[in-house]
Amino acid sequence: MKTIYSKIAENRKDEFYIKTSIIIEGDKKYVKKESQNNNHLKNILNNEKILTEIYGDIIEQGSIENNYIIHPFYNYSSLEELINKNNYEYYLDLLYKLISKEENITDFKKNTEFNKIFGNLDFVDKKSLIYSNYDFTFGNILIDKDKIFKIIDCEWVFNFTIPVNMVFYKAILDFNAKHPNIIDMKKTIEKYHIIDIDKYEIAENNFQKYVLKDYNFRQEYNRFENHFDSNINYQNMNNSFIQANILNKDLNEKIIKEKETNENLNEINKDLNEK
Repeated sequence: MKTIYSKIAENRKDEFYIKTSIIIEGDKKYVKKESQNNNHLKNILNNEKILTEIYGDIIEQGSIENNYIIHPFYNYSSLEELINKNNYEYYLDLLYKLISKEENITDFKKNTEFNKIFGNLDFVDKKSLIYSNYDFTFGNILIDKDKIFKIIDCEWVFNFTIPVNMVFYKAILDFNAKHPNIIDMKKTIEKYHIIDIDKYEIAENNFQKYVLKDYNFRQEYNRFENHFDSNINYQNMNNSFIQANILNKDLNEKIIKEKETNENLNEINKDLNEK
């Protein structure tokens, strides 16, 4: 058995530590995931079984041996590698359809497990997943020349409701962080009615704090905020984090205006009552 690639998630908390390797045994390649926490490995295998019931055999199920899991290695392209300015809408549609399979859809229900990991949040858009693969990103969807799909890295699957667009938006953020200026964010946000962006950002921040030993969301994305310009044209801007800040700013301004209007109405009513 020969290791040809290895990556360690060093900044994770001990219970989520993972070492991922590509190994060769004979003439075959495998993906090996190691952890000192056998329960985390068992959870990954259980996640794969749950998702297989929803998505069928496009979920690759592994097998556990001692303190590691083994999966076959697929020499496929990831969707992330295939996306460009000319075809990103096709792949966004494809991802959205994969995420939001009809039999896995319900309304969002607040619960303690969600609160523990993502924060005590509620959402305007209630369309949610019964079982959620939170890391359903373009890089974790593989496709071969015959358009056969495989979904890999099913590490973060939850059996409580998570909004569809929260999972979808996380995938977009993940892609944009690596490949800015490809996805037109204004167009995408409008098309898929992504209206809870501020909540999704809070949820992602809390998730990272749940998994990682040392995480500072604001510090990591300061470079995006430093370029913030309230006069910038949406259409000329494709960075999702700046987009989120602009939408949040607009939303806050509307709330302030509504508050001022209500206060004025209250003053008028008070005057009328006194007369």
